[in-house]
Amino acid sequence: MNDKEQLYYIEHKWLPWIFYGAGKGFVEETLKEGGQIFIDLLTAMNTDEDAEEATDYICPYAAEEFKIRYFLYPDIHTTLVQLQMPKPQDILFCRHIYLAMNTETKDRFLYTVELSQSGDYLLCGWEDDRSHMIFHMDVGESPEDDLLKILELFSQHQVMKEDLHKIKQSLKKK
Repeated sequence: MNDKEQLYYIEHKWLPWIFYGAGKGFVEETLKEGGQIFIDLLTAMNTDEDAEEATDYICPYAAEEFKIRYFLYPDIHTTLVQLQMPKPQDILFCRHIYLAMNTETKDRFLYTVELSQSGDYLLCGWEDDRSHMIFHMDVGESPEDDLLKILELFSQHQVMKEDLHKIKQSLKKK
């Protein structure tokens, strides 16, 4: 894989896998390490541990291109971690990735803001079963708009999950 393919892999395969698999530990490590965690991962992906000679891999990205912000919304029991990715180079690459977590129920969801073929951005997401969804077709240029839409979607996700649980419980009683 080249660097571009590796970044896509990190955005669409590795991050959902590690977020749902490692959960809180990964989030804490990401907040502590910042963008360097992605540089280290790309370097590891390009290092052959069995090679007799050291590889001279130079990561094409800087840690500063991966900005990480933490948002806490205690009134709605929600924590968001915003991962700013390097400027998207191609369609379906991410401008931002959001790790959404409910502090009460421990539910979580991974949202992505991906470059579309038309040059707009799509609000998408990954379920814990690795299924990919598209929620909004044009989310605009502002990351603040992303935040509002993601908070709204994550709140709806929580309500739908609770409703589904109630329906299942009532069916069991019958």
